[in-house]
Amino acid sequence: MLISMYHIRITSLAFGVRSMSQRAVAMEAEVPQSTINRIERGKLAGVNSTTAIKIAKVLGVSLDYLIAGKGSGPVDGIKSNLAKTDPCT
Repeated sequence: MLISMYHIRITSLAFGVRSMSQRAVAMEAEVPQSTINRIERGKLAGVNSTTAIKIAKVLGVSLDYLIAGKGSGPVDGIKSNLAKTDPCT
């Protein structure tokens, strides 16, 4: 079980940066909406690694970023995607 302040990052990414509903995150990550709800409210002490990986993928961030706030965050991911598609970078 992964225990962290990940719920703050999930909430800000999903509902702030990505404008995704709990239902949308749950459906795309293939996890129960109740799990996403409990994460958002900080009522879930941790999630298993499979669930964390699915949520990170849906939110477009690395697992390191989701769990520990390190690694590829949303801005890094955007820069990386731009570098792949823009021949001038």
